[in-house]
Amino acid sequence: MNQPRIRSWALLCAVSAAIVGCADASKPAATAPALHDAQAVQAANPHMGNAYSLLALTATGSVGNPFTGNKLFFNPVAGFYPTQLQGNGRSCATCHVAGDGFTLAAKTAKALPDTAPLIAGVLADLDPDIDPLSPEGQKMKLVMLDQLRNVGLIRVVLNNPNYDPQLGNQPDNPKFLRHWRSVPTAFNSALGQFESFDTASGGTFKAFTMWDGREISLEHQAGSATMGHAQTVLANTPTGDTRAFLEGKKVTNDIAAFEKKQLSQPPSLAGIGWQKPVRNKQHDGTIFQGAPEFSMASVKQKFFRTVNVTNDQQLRGMFVFTGTPQKPACIVCHNMPETLAGGTNLFRSDNITEENTQGRLAPPDPSTRQIMEQMGFYFFTELETGELRQQLPTQSMRLKKSDGSWVTVTAPDFGLAGQTGKYEDLHQYKVSQLRGIKNFNRFFHDNHERDLEKMIIHYENDFPQLFKFTNQQREDLKAFLRAM
Repeated sequence: MNQPRIRSWALLCAVSAAIVGCADASKPAATAPALHDAQAVQAANPHMGNAYSLLALTATGSVGNPFTGNKLFFNPVAGFYPTQLQGNGRSCATCHVAGDGFTLAAKTAKALPDTAPLIAGVLADLDPDIDPLSPEGQKMKLVMLDQLRNVGLIRVVLNNPNYDPQLGNQPDNPKFLRHWRSVPTAFNSALGQFESFDTASGGTFKAFTMWDGREISLEHQAGSATMGHAQTVLANTPTGDTRAFLEGKKVTNDIAAFEKKQLSQPPSLAGIGWQKPVRNKQHDGTIFQGAPEFSMASVKQKFFRTVNVTNDQQLRGMFVFTGTPQKPACIVCHNMPETLAGGTNLFRSDNITEENTQGRLAPPDPSTRQIMEQMGFYFFTELETGELRQQLPTQSMRLKKSDGSWVTVTAPDFGLAGQTGKYEDLHQYKVSQLRGIKNFNRFFHDNHERDLEKMIIHYENDFPQLFKFTNQQREDLKAFLRAM
C-alpha cells in the first residue's frame, strides 16, 4: 500500500474503533512476516480513492482489519502462522488475479511454471475419495491441468444434497457433484444480496456468493477457500478444527474486510439517490423500485455516475445497455447502481444445457484428449471458425419438484439446484457485476464465451424478446462496457 492510504486508514480506525471494533491498522499483526502489499488494488478500483467514509465502513458490518486482510489476501495464510499452520502455498490472489479483473485467465495459468502454487496445488480440487497417487488420480491431475491452462476452468467437487445412501451406487445418486467452473471475480464481492431458499429436504439455504450462492458470507467463504484450495490445516493436528483457528485469529474477518472496503464500491448507495433496484420479470418498463419516471439524463447522473463515459460511442452504448422503459435491456438483471451487479443475485437460463461448448486456446495433446474423452469430454471443430470446441462431461442427479415428485436431470452443472436439491433452482447462477469487465478473459460460469462480441450474441440468441442489436449497437455496447 502507498503511505497516504495507510495514514488515512489508521486515522479512520482511531475515530471509529469504538463503533466497529477496528484493530490498530497502522502496522500488521506481530505474528505476520514482512510480506508484500497489493499495489494493484487502487488501479483495479479507481473510484474508491485513498480515503473511506465512515458510512461505507460501518455499513459492511465487518469488524475485520482491511490492512491485515490486504496481506492475507495476497499471501498464504499459513505464512502468518508458520509454526501453527501448514498449506500448499496458495493465497486468495493465486486464483483471483488483479490483472485479470480478480478472476483467472487461462493465459495466466498457462504462463506459470509447474512449481507455482496454482499448478503444484491442483490436487486440492481432486475428489475426496480419489488417491492422488493412483492411476485414476494421475489421469485426473492431467485433465485438471489441461482445463486450468487452456480453458481457465477449475474442478469443483461438492456434496450432493440429495444423496441417499439407501439407493446405493445409482447413476443419479452420486455422493459428490463435480463441476468445471471459472473463477468468479472477487471484485465487488461484498455487494451480493442474502437470499433464502428452501431445500428439497425442507431446510433453509442462504445464498450469498460464488456461482451457485453456496457461501453464506464473505467471512465463511474466506475460510472455505483457505482450507480447501489452499489446503491449510493445523500443523500438529491436521484433522483439527482449522476454521475455529482462523476465526479465532480473525483471519476470515480480515480478508472479508479487505474485500468489502478495498475491492468493493461502498455498499451504501444513499448518495446516489435511488432506492434498491429490483428485477422486473414482466418487462413492463418499471425498471427501478421507487423510480417510476425514466429519463436518460437521470440514469447517467445517478445510476452510472462514476462510469467514465468520455465519447459519443460510449454514451450510445450506455443507452443500448439501458434500453427504454418499454423495452429495457441489459439493466433488467445487471441493476445495481454503479457496479451493475445483480440486485436479485441469481439468474436463470433454461438454455444452459449439456450442449454448451467451451472454446479452447489450444488443442489437447492426443494422449490427454483420449483420457478426457474417456471421462466424458467431447471435442469437435466449429465449421464457421475452424476452432476446436469442447463439451464438458455431464452428470446425473435426482431433483425434487415442488409437487413432491422426483426427476432425474443430466447436465454439466446444476447451479443453485446442486445446493438446494430442488428442480426449480436448476441452472440458476449468481449475476456477475460488470466493473472491470474489460479485464475479464472469458465470460459466464463455465468460460464458454471468450470475448465481449460473443457474449452479447449469446444473450441475443437466448433472449430475442429483449435483445436484438445492430452491428453498430454491438460496437457501442462493447465500448460502454470497456468504460466500466
